[in-house]
Amino acid sequence: MTIAEREKTSKGLDTGQNEKIAGALRRIPKDALIIAVLVLVSTGSFGLGVVAGREGTGSLSEILIERPQEQEAAAARSTPEPKENEPAPASGGKYVGSKTGTKYYLPWCGTAKRIKEENKVWFATKEEAAAAGYEPGKNCKGL
Repeated sequence: MTIAEREKTSKGLDTGQNEKIAGALRRIPKDALIIAVLVLVSTGSFGLGVVAGREGTGSLSEILIERPQEQEAAAARSTPEPKENEPAPASGGKYVGSKTGTKYYLPWCGTAKRIKEENKVWFATKEEAAAAGYEPGKNCKGL
């Protein structure tokens, strides 16, 4: 076979072989090919990540996450701590519950703020609330 003949037959491949490969690819659904490519790419990426993790210079114990001071100060302001000598609110107690509920809360808790004024029951102490059959609210910090 001469070079000229080889160039005519599609760069050295027999045209019969090209048709066989093209026919085999046409029989496979496109969705299956896409899924196969995705699986191969994701498996290869995962493998490269594992290898890079093993060869990495740092370890997980060296990672340190710090919060900026502004965030710490804001977090401290958003969750006030209860104080035993704190003056009672104008409504008459340190703890509030609902007439229709079974839980009591600190007045600044979100749940206590949603209770209508006409439905609020005030208690001076936790013991007074417990004696009336109320339990501390689990979503109110400080109880």
